[in-house]
Amino acid sequence: MQFNVAKCKVMHLGNNNIQQVYTMNGQQLGITKEEVDIGVAMIGSLKPSAQCRRAARTAQTVLGQLARGIHNRDRNIFLRLYQQYVRPHLEFASPAWSPWQEGDKECLEKVQRRAVGMIAGLKSRDYSERLKELGLTTLEEVERVTFTDTGLEAELKAKRKASLTCTNCAAELHQEWLDCPYCLTPRFHDY
Repeated sequence: MQFNVAKCKVMHLGNNNIQQVYTMNGQQLGITKEEVDIGVAMIGSLKPSAQCRRAARTAQTVLGQLARGIHNRDRNIFLRLYQQYVRPHLEFASPAWSPWQEGDKECLEKVQRRAVGMIAGLKSRDYSERLKELGLTTLEEVERVTFTDTGLEAELKAKRKASLTCTNCAAELHQEWLDCPYCLTPRFHDY
């Protein structure tokens, strides 16, 4: 299978790039400033600003649709809707484009501030108190947990291996059994 030269592009990275002209099969490749791959926008400077703006814009749009469509701002209902439909847009592939600039972080956090402000009964509290009462964390804290997730995963795997109950049918298991004899679920599979 050969490359489709019309679909191939070059992105020059960095400020001091001499921006060579690249060819493939005798045809000059097009130059792009921004490219989206697997839903993540990248620009030549490799800063995540474009992705942060895209994620915040999409999340704001969905939040606006929820606000227009759901007039009952009950804490439980609106919080679940926010967590189900808005927050995933803010967290999507965040380890790949993790924002480090304050402006980018604030761009994303502004969406959550707006959503938390829409919930009834929390108007008199400040943002951090609202988050505590709702059981939410700032997006920056979620990002920290994502990067240290390997430690959490290792801890969970150790607990599962030491467990003597089946994760599928909750049957009691003997220490030497590798599989549950009732539902045949392996006890030592990797997640």
